[in-house]
Amino acid sequence: MNGEIQPGDILIDLTGFSENNPPEKILAILKQSFLNVSNLAKHRKPSAYIVVQHTDGEFALKQANTDQAMLGGLAGLVKTAQKEWPDCKCKVIDVAHIKVSENLLDCIMQESLHDFSDIEVGYRDDGKRIVCRTEPIKLQLNQQQLNLTNSSVVLVSGGGRGVTAVCLEELAKHYPAHYVLFGRTPLIELDPVFTGLTDEKAIKAALIDQFKQTNQPLNLKEIDKIFKQIIATREIANTLAKLEKLGAKATYIVLDINDAKAVAEKLIEIKQRYGNIHGFIHGAGVLADKLIQEKTETQFSFVFNTKVIGFLNIYNSLDKNELKLLSVFSSVAARFGNIGQVDYAMANECLNKKLQAIARELGDKCMVKAIEWGPWEGGMVTPALKKVFLTQGIQLIPLQQGAQAFVEICQAANLNVEIVVGAELGNSKDKQSSQPNQAGQKKNNLIRQQVSLSTHPYLKDHRIKGNMVLPMCHVLYWLIEVYANSNVMVNNLMVNKGIIVAADKLEEFNLHLSEETDHLNIKIMDDNKRLYYSAELSKSDLTALEKIENNLNISRIFQAPVLQPGKIVYDNNYLFHGPSLQGIKEFAMIDTGILASLEFKNSIVLPSIGFFDCGLQLIRVWSCYKTGKKTLPMRVLQIMVDKNKLNSIKWCLVNITQANHYKVTADVYFLDDDKKLVSYWHKVEEFISMESG
Repeated sequence: MNGEIQPGDILIDLTGFSENNPPEKILAILKQSFLNVSNLAKHRKPSAYIVVQHTDGEFALKQANTDQAMLGGLAGLVKTAQKEWPDCKCKVIDVAHIKVSENLLDCIMQESLHDFSDIEVGYRDDGKRIVCRTEPIKLQLNQQQLNLTNSSVVLVSGGGRGVTAVCLEELAKHYPAHYVLFGRTPLIELDPVFTGLTDEKAIKAALIDQFKQTNQPLNLKEIDKIFKQIIATREIANTLAKLEKLGAKATYIVLDINDAKAVAEKLIEIKQRYGNIHGFIHGAGVLADKLIQEKTETQFSFVFNTKVIGFLNIYNSLDKNELKLLSVFSSVAARFGNIGQVDYAMANECLNKKLQAIARELGDKCMVKAIEWGPWEGGMVTPALKKVFLTQGIQLIPLQQGAQAFVEICQAANLNVEIVVGAELGNSKDKQSSQPNQAGQKKNNLIRQQVSLSTHPYLKDHRIKGNMVLPMCHVLYWLIEVYANSNVMVNNLMVNKGIIVAADKLEEFNLHLSEETDHLNIKIMDDNKRLYYSAELSKSDLTALEKIENNLNISRIFQAPVLQPGKIVYDNNYLFHGPSLQGIKEFAMIDTGILASLEFKNSIVLPSIGFFDCGLQLIRVWSCYKTGKKTLPMRVLQIMVDKNKLNSIKWCLVNITQANHYKVTADVYFLDDDKKLVSYWHKVEEFISMESG
């Protein structure tokens, strides 16, 4: 497999390759698939992870029934795994019919040889291979009046507060129906003493006074609990008041939507008391972010069940013939995956595909929408989660614009069932039903990156004059991941100022992207606009890399060089690199420079960063051997990378092209075990370091 994936390193999960399953069996399959990979990852992450599912060969977009479609949640698992394990090759394969099992092994083998940039791949009944992608398209929304009247009852889960509440208020402006809101939060009677108090400090001070006046022992946990109840009660009451002010009716009911019996009984009561239920908006959801290998089964079930079981309990109790609007607040995490949110991604993707099938079943009589929201300025987006999204270049959706988009999408007859909505809503008449694009982060012209000793522990082994310094190769990793699913060429990578990382601090940097005709100009700065690195980035089809390889006389270079143990260069003070960055296995001085075999065993550094850093180390080793001077990298004129082969690097060849009293210039070649070129660095300039005296 092009030297990338070794036997035994591939995890192939066939749990989802089954048909005619009842809903409870499908949900068990989804959980089991999560447990399979989670348990493995606790001990060892695979080099490749392939999941096979059976819906309709087109990810439930065409003909899967409403139960089987829920297997689509497996794609959320795979896409999250790819986010969390960037060096693992991940893919989900959807097959149309169980008879494909006769050729299933051939299908899997074929896909393991394919480009892994296609994460979602399907095989239809006719054997045709399809790829599921999200494309940016501009739509002129065809607004169609919903069949909701003043007497219509619309159920809303999780609608008492936050984002869903804001959207309801906008919907009520157009459709003043009777909105029945389900929530977990019990309302409390508010003491008049809290009237007019809005500041957390003031409210808690009043609570402390109450405790003292009643001679109760001061309990800070209880005070915090009551404070949250006060805020929740106020927010829910405010939502109900706003809806009624708009001419709608509003009712709030405390209900555990995961309790099927309680839900069924409550819906019978609602229909008898208020009339036919014409709409259902599912906004309920919770988060419990943990990496796949760290997330427990209990945590997974808590998040997954609130979204999926809660939806099923309500939807299954509805009269489908009366339904006019069905909308699920889904998440961009389902479409692209998100670090720490495997349960949330799977749950939302499960419902996305469920709604695809429901839309086919209900037809034109009901508007069905799964809106995959990016992060909002509110709701479940905590400050920590906000930073994660900003790191991915995803901006927050303004509340009012998002609410307007919700109403227009629900009225858009010409819009797909699934639509991804991000921050750049622009003119409300001109939406884009897409992610920013396949690269994922360019439209906002800013990518946020974070680095710290806790998130990148290998930094303790990269110290210059006692300071932890982020390696140039880590910055290069940021650059080549800007185009997540494309090979790239980096030009004029310049070090303006080294990035020093404090031991106890999370450092944050911005990649400022400026689009030119055929490339991106990138400047890496901190929040004070200090410039650290700059570069030009463009997509590459590897043609130039292939030409370099064809002109490289490999056989001559490898004519019995006398290899010495790499330990020598680390023991003799030529290099400052600690154990996790010591990847030079053996080396040999040759007439044009230096040749080395590379190897990382159980290292905490990403292989792509480690291998490339070894190339820069070797230039320094050559300089020490030949001139007695130590060097540091400052500039690379051009870098070509075959991203699909990064983990297969085994050899590094450094060809010295110039050396003088102030710098060493070299061309660097990174090769796999078959001596095939993986990456080529042209004109690497390392300047004589002050360490040399």
